[in-house]
Amino acid sequence: MVMFRPEATLDDGAPELKIRVHYDPDLRPEDVTTVDGIPVTTPARTLLDLTTCLNDDELEQALAKALQRRLTTYAELREVMARYPRHEGLARLGALLRETTGS
Repeated sequence: MVMFRPEATLDDGAPELKIRVHYDPDLRPEDVTTVDGIPVTTPARTLLDLTTCLNDDELEQALAKALQRRLTTYAELREVMARYPRHEGLARLGALLRETTGS
């Protein structure tokens, strides 16, 4: 599965679009959905991946918004964490979940 992460930057006032391509050969089918016909990772898997590129405040906000908008649940987040025990962001997401749920 190839994932694209667009990044908008400004250079001398002109917007520039950069795309970071991420390939994960271990991505499981249950962590992929479609939006407007485009395959994307589920919100839970996306949050796990975001642990590697967002700072603490940004990650906390992303989690809060995803939960508030009911895009994912704590149960789905725990399930995706269980599927990827070697993911580099596992400990960080686990700590954030413990912090927000108190367990």
